[in-house]
Amino acid sequence: MHAINDDSSLKVGGFEDDVTSDGSSGVTARFLNAEPGVAAVTVGTGDLASGTFAPIWVDAQFAATPFFIADGGASDPNGYALIPPFASVELSAHAVGATKDLVTAAHVTAAAGSVVTFAIVNGKNGGLPPQLFMCQDDQPARGSLSPCDVIIGK
Repeated sequence: MHAINDDSSLKVGGFEDDVTSDGSSGVTARFLNAEPGVAAVTVGTGDLASGTFAPIWVDAQFAATPFFIADGGASDPNGYALIPPFASVELSAHAVGATKDLVTAAHVTAAAGSVVTFAIVNGKNGGLPPQLFMCQDDQPARGSLSPCDVIIGK
């Protein structure tokens, strides 16, 4: 394989889904940094501009799931960790150490008992601004994949 134009950071990887919750009142969730233009991101609720940002995942490296979450919890072998549920919150992501968000999304809900994957995608190599995706890993597959949707920006 060889790089074409500016695709030198292009990678292909697989991430196995958990399809059942651990049965607690939390959300079984993980985050994937699929934004080739950003080596590491921090993701959480709120946003930097308003000063309401509260981290969930810190230092999420490109093409990998973070092992630790902001509250000190650890991920399982598939990258999932238990986080508190949230309803209609703003979710944002920024490069580690940055003072401006890469992307924000409004009215995001992750219900207790659900299993979800959040991801930041596109950007530099995709020619689009970064977007946040949310995949419902515990829902019936669309083909062989979990159902995923772009989370609408604010």
